[in-house]
This record gives sequence, structure tokens and C-alpha cells, in this order.
Amino acid sequence: MTNLARLVCSAIVLLAACTARESSVRTNPDHPSTFASAAASSPLPAASASSAAPVVLAEPPSDEPLIREYQDLARKPATKSELEAFVAAHPKLLSASARPYGPSVMWVLEFEYEEAAIVLYDAGATTPSNALALAARGGLDAFVGAMLAKGADLNGADDWGYTPLHMAAKYGHASTMRKLIAAKANPNARASNDGFTPLHLAVIDRHEEAIAVLIAAKADLEVRDDHGRTPLHWGPFAYTPQPKHIYRRMGEPHDTVFVDPGPAKGIRLLLDAGAKIDAVDDEGDTPLHEAARLGSVRAAELLVARGAKANVKNKAGETPVSIAKESEHRRGVLDLLTRQR
Repeated sequence: MTNLARLVCSAIVLLAACTARESSVRTNPDHPSTFASAAASSPLPAASASSAAPVVLAEPPSDEPLIREYQDLARKPATKSELEAFVAAHPKLLSASARPYGPSVMWVLEFEYEEAAIVLYDAGATTPSNALALAARGGLDAFVGAMLAKGADLNGADDWGYTPLHMAAKYGHASTMRKLIAAKANPNARASNDGFTPLHLAVIDRHEEAIAVLIAAKADLEVRDDHGRTPLHWGPFAYTPQPKHIYRRMGEPHDTVFVDPGPAKGIRLLLDAGAKIDAVDDEGDTPLHEAARLGSVRAAELLVARGAKANVKNKAGETPVSIAKESEHRRGVLDLLTRQR
């Protein structure tokens, strides 16, 4: 056999061996080259790990449409029987929850649909403990009474440390306050966020009937907030001139005028009940220091009439008179204090 013939024979044998090996690879799923070979022959490019499409998990259906449907019914307003019929026809509403307010009962309480809330509550709807504070904020006495009848936590606090009585006092709902106090709510509860008691909040927001309710409940007149201020220290804040915005057209710049808040009845209530007129806070300030700093003529005139001292120094060496001299907006207080000296 010639050299050329031997070469041709060797090539045929080698080609046959390669063909047999490729056939074996394609029919053996465990061979490490199988996946790579299949991918190479695919008309689509292989996806890398970084370019793979993210897996999107479907969110469960939202309860918000159902809650809003009930809320719309309450807004009509619907009768109690209509509300009860809706709840009976939609039992899922009792456990429904959606952002931002949470369970369905919190949605209707947020918008003060009291009867709709009572229907849900009586039907056994999920009701968080802070529902009582939300109802107290709105002065929803019937709902508050329903929760109290079932042993709701009177002194449970929200994230700010405000109890239901704090909320009723802040928004001036005296009848709700009486209901809570009769059920043994603590009138001296201090909020964890700022140390305010219900009396501090009633004074700050100038709710004079709420102040009277708390005084009658023997609220502590000398309780301190986190800065050592008694409720009386906050009296001048409540009786500063009140800003009022005057709009010629909505969305356009407005004028601002300052309205006289009227006689300082809340401060009078505290003083008549025995609040210490010269109590000092952590900075050594008295209520009259605060009146001077805020330019509260109404507070200053009552405090001075009751014997507050205009030359008491705080820890910074300031007196109410020296503070009143510092700016023009305190001119009315300064005139009052210098006339009394």
C-alpha cells in the first residue's frame, strides 16, 4: 500500500471515531458537554445570571376596593340596617385590611363614620387597641362607650405615648373625656414622646372646657413635661395673637393678620385651681418669662394681676422685662411690665 493510500485510510478511521463520539455525547444526558452543545446549537442566545429576568411574585388581591365601597355607603349616609346588610353580604370585610389605615374599622373611624364603625365592631371586625384613641380623637362617644363596655384598654398609648384621654383633651371633646375618666382613665398619664399629660394638651390647644374637666378630675397642676414645664407654662403659648391667613384667590400669596385670642380663661382656670404662678422649668423660666418671650399680652396681664414677678431671673440671668426688651413684637408685654414696676 502506498503512503497516499495509508493516509487516506487513517483519515477515514479518524472521521468515523469522531462521528461515533459526537453521537454518544448527544444521546448521553449526563455528559458535561451535553448542555453546552445544546445551548450552542440553539437559535436563542444563552442568558447570563446577571441578565436573567427577575421573578415577580403576584401580590394578593387588595382589600381596599371592598373597604372603600363600605366607606362610600357610610358617606351617603346609609341607615344602620343598610350598613348591617352590606356587612352580612360581605363577611370578608370583618378581616379586611389595607394601607394606610389598616383594618376596615380604622378606615371608617379615621373619617368619623361612627355608626359604620359600630356596625363593624358589633359584628366582630378586627379592632386594634388604638381604635379607642382614634375614636376619642373624633369625639365618637357611642363607639368609645361600645369599646369600654367590652373592656378596652383605657390607658393604652400610641407611638407618641398618647392615651385616649390625651387625644380627647387635645381635640377638646369634653363629653368623651368625662366618659373616659368615669371609666378610670388616668388624668396624669405622661406621654413617652414629650412628657405631656392630657392637661398640657388641653391648655396648649386652648380647650377651656377640657381644662375644667381635668381640674375637676384632680389632674396634677404641677406635673412636668420633659423640659420641666407645667401646664401653666404653656398658657402663654395658647394666648398669643393667633395668625389668620387671608386669601384673595386660592393658590396665590396670602396676607396674614394676627387676631386677639381673647381673655386667658384657661390660665385663669389653672390659677383659680391653685397652680403655682412662679413655678420654674429646667431653664429657670416662669410662666411670665414665657409670656414675655412669646409676646402674649393676654397671658402677661393676668399673670401680673395675680402677682407674678417681673424681675425674677432664669438660669441665663434673664428677667421677663429683659426678654420683653429684645424685640418689637414684645412691645405690648414690655409696656405692661414697665407700668407695673
